[in-house]
Amino acid sequence: MSEIQRFYENKTIFLTGGTGFLGKLFVEKILRSSNPKKIFLLLREKKGKNPSARLQELFDIPAFSSLTNLKPNYKSLISIIEGDLELVDLGLKQKDKEILESEVNVIIHSGATVRFDENLQKATYINVRSTRDLLILAEKAENLESFVYVSTAFSNCTKQTIDEKFYQPLITSENLLKLVDCLDLETLKQITPTLLQDNPNTYVFTKSIAENQIKDFSKKLPIALIRPSIVVSSYKEPIPGWLDNLFGPTSILLGACFGLIRALNVDKNAPAEIVPVDFVINSIIAAGYKTAKTQESKIYNYVSSKQNLITWENYENLTRKYALKVPSPLVVWHSTLFLIKTRLIFLIYSFFVQTIPAYVVDFAAKLIGKEPMLVKAYKKIDKFCGAISYFSTKSWKFSTDNTISLWNDLNESDQKLFPFNIESMPWEDFFTNYIKGARVYLMKDPLETIPAGRRKLKVLKVAHYTLLIIFIVIFYKIYTFFYDLIH
Repeated sequence: MSEIQRFYENKTIFLTGGTGFLGKLFVEKILRSSNPKKIFLLLREKKGKNPSARLQELFDIPAFSSLTNLKPNYKSLISIIEGDLELVDLGLKQKDKEILESEVNVIIHSGATVRFDENLQKATYINVRSTRDLLILAEKAENLESFVYVSTAFSNCTKQTIDEKFYQPLITSENLLKLVDCLDLETLKQITPTLLQDNPNTYVFTKSIAENQIKDFSKKLPIALIRPSIVVSSYKEPIPGWLDNLFGPTSILLGACFGLIRALNVDKNAPAEIVPVDFVINSIIAAGYKTAKTQESKIYNYVSSKQNLITWENYENLTRKYALKVPSPLVVWHSTLFLIKTRLIFLIYSFFVQTIPAYVVDFAAKLIGKEPMLVKAYKKIDKFCGAISYFSTKSWKFSTDNTISLWNDLNESDQKLFPFNIESMPWEDFFTNYIKGARVYLMKDPLETIPAGRRKLKVLKVAHYTLLIIFIVIFYKIYTFFYDLIH
């Protein structure tokens, strides 16, 4: 066994966020690569499904196929702890608290609400109070060796330079909790912009406050604070290109590939700051091991710009390049995408290439008796693009010394088993998998349909340029008519 494998051998792990994107792949990787004694997953009832049903859904995803073949009995190592991050003390029963306090060796806190438009009360309860209550529980854990908190590289995005250190938040966690406890939702909604100040949303705001709680407890607990940037699909593990959500730039990637999104409010020269999810998981596993070994608390900025820069222009070019190699028959129009930094110019351009065509298409749909959907879809797209424009039009300078040291301190065996050195990852290879994964796992469109996709793409390309010529001719006729009229 490698040193990391030896550390996790026969360990009991408590994981929050186990059904989230990161949590799922943490469970899969830690079970596939090592032999822990037990993994306790914090699960709640959701959308009418009890925790057991939700756990079974976790086992059924394609990402668990390799683990199932390798260790058919892995399910026996996973136990449910019923709870809810939105509730006081994580909604834990006293008997479950006692079990965790007596048995747990490693705590991984990856649970959070990542919605940018979450109301402040809910974001505070899930991202701030749950962290505090879990840290209090960790203090009582008799055999705790390390605590890993998953934050975000943008928790301090109001700073231009973000070092691997703690920053003072705008308000303490105690005062924020008092505020959300005593005010009604409508009042909170009204004062939220004032509280956030320069923070773009409640997600990064509450994450920065949660980090300050980590700072207080890091003096008495061995804690690793991981700050990943924009987490996208896997590079290689457990399946190349695997992902299960449309968060961040992935929705833009698909929207552009399928011909829906034609303009983005983006600084093409700014770093895209995307990182593959399997590398993030490996860094979390390594940080848990290193923290237990040294009993030192450290912060790890896990970003791509410092060691392997990719700009938004690179992102767009690679997306286009590899999307054309695996076209889908689900595409709705020929793909054309313009990256525009200036907000006003973007809004004007978007109005002409997205809003007007949407109304035209919906009007045509009404005439033939079909339900108009495009205007409604573009309203959602505009809202989402507006939310992420803060991150796509800015750049930050991150320090990553601790992350680089974490990698360099691993022996050769652990580096092979738990790779996360983003400097060595070729973006061309990554995007090959990323595009295929988005197509197969998100759109549920198998690669067997590529020939049909190529045929449809040719038809749409001809239609696109035919319409473009028609519009140019119409514009020219209108222009010459008014020119002759004036003169």
